[in-house]
Amino acid sequence: MSLTRTAAARDLVLLISRIGLGVVFIAHGWQKFHTNGLDKTAAAFEQMGVPAPTLSAY
Repeated sequence: MSLTRTAAARDLVLLISRIGLGVVFIAHGWQKFHTNGLDKTAAAFEQMGVPAPTLSAY
């Protein structure tokens, strides 16, 4: 019984973590796409030394 509860608790924690990480990725993607625009994002990536900054921005 406790093994099942432990597995269920672990699965719930993993689900909550994945949802939280997804929210962070969506928020950062939205910022780069909508707020900054792809051109400003590519310029920022170029300053950071990201290889193929325009391709990386898209």
